[in-house]
Amino acid sequence: MRVVYQVCLAVMLLATVSAFSVSPSLNVRRLTSRGQPATGRAVLGKLRAQQDPITLPGLAETLSNTLASLPIIGQAMRAGGSGSEDGSGPKTNIPGPAPLPSVGSTLDVLRIGGLHKAFQQYEADYGSVFQVQIGSNSTFILVADPDLTRQITMSDFPKFRNRNAPGGDGDGGDAGAIVGERKGDDDTAQTASPTASLAEDEKAAANVKEDSDGVDAINNILNSDSGGVGVVAATDEKWKAMRSSAVSAFGNPKLMSEYSRIVTEETSSLVRRLQPYARTHYQSPQDQPTVDLFLWVRRLTTEVICRIAFSKRLGLVTGKQPEGGKDYQALASALQRFLGNAGRVGRYQPIFKVLQDVSKGTPLEALDLTVPGLTQLNTDTTVMDQYEKAFIAQRRESEASGGDAGTDLLGKMMQTHVSGAKGPLSDLDVQANVREAFVAGSETTGAAISITLHQISSNPRIEWLVRKELKEVLGDSDLASYEHLERLPYLKMCVRETLRLYPSAHVFGRLADDDVEVGGYMIPKGSNVLMSPYYLGRDKTQWGADADVYRPERHLPSDPLSPTRSKFAWMPFGAGPRMCLGAALAMIEATVTVAGVLQNYKVTPLSKTIKYDYLITIELEEGIPVRLTPLRDAPEVQEGPEWVVQAPKKAPKSNPKPQPAPVS
Repeated sequence: MRVVYQVCLAVMLLATVSAFSVSPSLNVRRLTSRGQPATGRAVLGKLRAQQDPITLPGLAETLSNTLASLPIIGQAMRAGGSGSEDGSGPKTNIPGPAPLPSVGSTLDVLRIGGLHKAFQQYEADYGSVFQVQIGSNSTFILVADPDLTRQITMSDFPKFRNRNAPGGDGDGGDAGAIVGERKGDDDTAQTASPTASLAEDEKAAANVKEDSDGVDAINNILNSDSGGVGVVAATDEKWKAMRSSAVSAFGNPKLMSEYSRIVTEETSSLVRRLQPYARTHYQSPQDQPTVDLFLWVRRLTTEVICRIAFSKRLGLVTGKQPEGGKDYQALASALQRFLGNAGRVGRYQPIFKVLQDVSKGTPLEALDLTVPGLTQLNTDTTVMDQYEKAFIAQRRESEASGGDAGTDLLGKMMQTHVSGAKGPLSDLDVQANVREAFVAGSETTGAAISITLHQISSNPRIEWLVRKELKEVLGDSDLASYEHLERLPYLKMCVRETLRLYPSAHVFGRLADDDVEVGGYMIPKGSNVLMSPYYLGRDKTQWGADADVYRPERHLPSDPLSPTRSKFAWMPFGAGPRMCLGAALAMIEATVTVAGVLQNYKVTPLSKTIKYDYLITIELEEGIPVRLTPLRDAPEVQEGPEWVVQAPKKAPKSNPKPQPAPVS
């Protein structure tokens, strides 16, 4: 068996080397950041042109099929545990694909097309409870059933009260594993301007030492234990304290009208910024440029989360430089690459680890086998780190000068006390929450809005119904407001249908704190359990034979399957006490933005299909390219206060007016 294994590894390495030699343009460093923001059409075209014909998922499929053709390995990849039992209690032998040495079932998962699709195939092969090994020693128990999902997230919540590393519940997917700071970071917040030493930081990040297998460099960024921890990854008492603060500042129903106001203001700015791309400016359709809706909507969602959570207006949509001309585009660019590259690092690490091990002591050791996305991830983490610390430092400075921390998410977290702790959260913990809000509030909601606009505009029947509803409710209004939301049920069903088929995070997890029976199997204490909104949303037993079809009417109470469908068949935001805090905001943001764009533009997608993948959250591989036709004059830009409800009190001036000298 050892000889066969060595032969297999040699085949893997030779196949990889062959791919590099056949296509010299294939450089793993260039397989990062497919969703980079562009400042103009030329830049965007250049980025798209850098996509290589040979991709790592395709290479993984070739390697997997090659291994599967070898009798012993092929049998191992297809085989699964039978779940031995003596009839006296729950089964202890959980079935699943037998892992290969060092890489586990990583290659098989990539061959299938990712874990979101593997969920579907493995459920058909092994039933609703199965296990999969990723890498050399990470085993996950996967649960593919709405009733069992309800048990884990609700009924048995005390036994599954903490998320595991891949837990995301829709607010960032695997964000719990990526919110930590890099080891060695100074935990004292910097007071310098975020852009003061950006070039130096980027240069330093590019020179970060990467170990031969890349593992240490990955852990420095992805391991939350190396720094602070946010509410997504926090456990026990710390989670309770953080969640209470987050709910009061971020999920308070009384604040929803304020959140809607901010979304409406940014939507008005977005509509105006899209004007140069509109049809009336060009003599023929051939002259009209396309616009990536995903790129622009992500700017909007990033702006919204910064205003709501941090009382910061960045000017990403309006194009205006706020606060004395600070440039926040570097932050936006880093945010829009961050999750994708973190996902690539996690996806390909096991494969590259094996390749690096096999190449040691051979001439092949000189090859650049850096994990895809790792270098860019280091750079972007440094950029985000500087901005996050500057936000916190500005609040600390205000407090020290007699002001307060404010009532937004940042202010609430700075004042949060954990039961039994001597003082409030550390700046590292506050910073981890800042990062979670950044990555969860920008990428995920932006994808949902962009896909909804694409799906509505690609289906004439659905578009007619949406526009009919908008005309009846909004009339001549350019934009939707909070008061309109309850009168737009069909549009909200469209958003729900998008999240059913394309949930922001395809998987979320829990950690078993005790032995517990689930679906007839004994889940041992300490197990990592994963559930899949993607699988549940496409389950034909819940949604019918047309489950893969975009049909908003299936969310009506009159739908034939509605009476028997589990409430846990639709759960893009997770479920239970640890479900996504931003669910209500995401629905408001999506409804208001989609309504505003459709009221002002006819959207024509360039393709009826969406190319997407799941890394940590959903990634739109080619964005959402469309052409726009204006339907009315652009609305006036609305610019209310950047803060929600109450701004932080300004510190008193430190230099009072000088008093006249006394007369002698």
